[in-house]
Amino acid sequence: MTAAVPAHDRFERPALAWYLLLDSGIASLLALTASPKLHDAVSARVPVPPRSFLRAVLIGTFFVHIGESAFVYRSAKAAGMDRSARRWAREAMVVGFPTIFRLRKIASEA
Repeated sequence: MTAAVPAHDRFERPALAWYLLLDSGIASLLALTASPKLHDAVSARVPVPPRSFLRAVLIGTFFVHIGESAFVYRSAKAAGMDRSARRWAREAMVVGFPTIFRLRKIASEA
């Protein structure tokens, strides 16, 4: 016999706007860090920090997302969302803090 899954143990993605806003920023950061040619072209038009600084921000962003992912996983498990906890954690790696807001909303509905 299978144990009953709580009704609130579900997964919902944050709004598409969050992906467009946050992940496009990370993609831009990655492009500026990876391509000296692009960095020079953009720097000729607008002030842009040095690539070494952008690289540090990119690395910091990665570690922040790891922390958010771990936090979301633990929060989902604590809310009894055992079945969907890994999916929530993966989503936090992709989009970050909006996942925390979405998870809290669903967990509070229980």
